[in-house]
Amino acid sequence: MVSRFERLMGCSSIPIGETSPETVAQCSGRGDCMNGTCLCEIRYSGEECSGFNLPYHAGISAAFYFVGFVSVVQLMICIIAEYQRLKQPSFLAACRLTTQKLLYFFVFVAAVLRGAYFTTPETLQPAWVSYLMSLYYPLVMTCASLVVCLWAEIFHLQGIRWERSQFLSKSFLGFLAFNLLPYSLFLAEIAYSHLFTGRSTSFFNGCYALLLLIVVIFFLIYGVEVFFKVSGKW
Repeated sequence: MVSRFERLMGCSSIPIGETSPETVAQCSGRGDCMNGTCLCEIRYSGEECSGFNLPYHAGISAAFYFVGFVSVVQLMICIIAEYQRLKQPSFLAACRLTTQKLLYFFVFVAAVLRGAYFTTPETLQPAWVSYLMSLYYPLVMTCASLVVCLWAEIFHLQGIRWERSQFLSKSFLGFLAFNLLPYSLFLAEIAYSHLFTGRSTSFFNGCYALLLLIVVIFFLIYGVEVFFKVSGKW
């Protein structure tokens, strides 16, 4: 039975770990009731968890936008530096594709998409915005795999002049083949969500996690090898 005190406080308390339709409805399904008070999820606020935690959304999105801004600045520095090194300065020549520029570009896109996702609370987002969360993972894997391929070339290939910025050479096909997996998975997730509306897509999150784990393993392996090679201890 709900006490008068709990009615005044706005929700009815039940033992931790248990739920009831009353408490779910009272806290808008976004928190738990404890001692007559709704303890909201971090994304929500208010006595009934009906409002949005604007500082949370603003802080998270601002952090990602800042990363995107730094990436753009780094990209522009790369272009300007290459422009100044050219004997016949040309903006198009300075914008030629290199590993460093592509990395900054993908980091920028990933950060902006993630920031856009957190800018607007979930219930105010159009349906397509939810895909921004999923697209973030393939972009992160692209960035990490790009670094892995670059380190692999540094460690295995001989006679390459690294003092001049360039794009991947022999590892490009491997880079391309691997990245077909996460982006194909992303397209499959979109198709699945349209065909089976309302069903969970957690399976795809597990696939992203597995691919990311593979990238991280190679990232650590080649990172250690390159470190010892550069330091002269290999």
